[in-house]
Amino acid sequence: MSDHSDAGHNSLAHDEEASRRNLDEREEKPTTPTFSSSSYAFDDSTDSSTIFDFDDAALLEDAADVSYTNNDDEQMLHDIADNMIGRNIPFESPFGVKAQCYADYTASGKAIESIEQFMRNEVMPTYGNTHTTTSVTGLQTTSFREEARQIVARA
Repeated sequence: MSDHSDAGHNSLAHDEEASRRNLDEREEKPTTPTFSSSSYAFDDSTDSSTIFDFDDAALLEDAADVSYTNNDDEQMLHDIADNMIGRNIPFESPFGVKAQCYADYTASGKAIESIEQFMRNEVMPTYGNTHTTTSVTGLQTTSFREEARQIVARA
């Protein structure tokens, strides 16, 4: 009799497991956008004005106390935009392939190639803990940090 009840119990457990698997299979899996720099990459010659519909003046409206009429300032903005890492990586949306439009610069900016190259070549080879000034690497990194603070204070 105990063999029969164990067999019934095992059969019931098997049926519950099968039902659970069927429910799992029927659940909709969340879809995530696919990124493919090889399939849809925009090359450097892509005219961004055909992708993004805005002008630089609209980006500068919030800086009312600063004049951006100088061509040097406009050139600087274009240079920064051209150096932005990931600017040519589109994504596939439900509405087709779209260009990225990053708009959360307050929280975290996008990486700029020229800055990253400087960090990789000049800072990282001698990078060390800024709390340790008894080592060459710690002292150098502390010096970099202090120099950066002075530059920001003067700006």
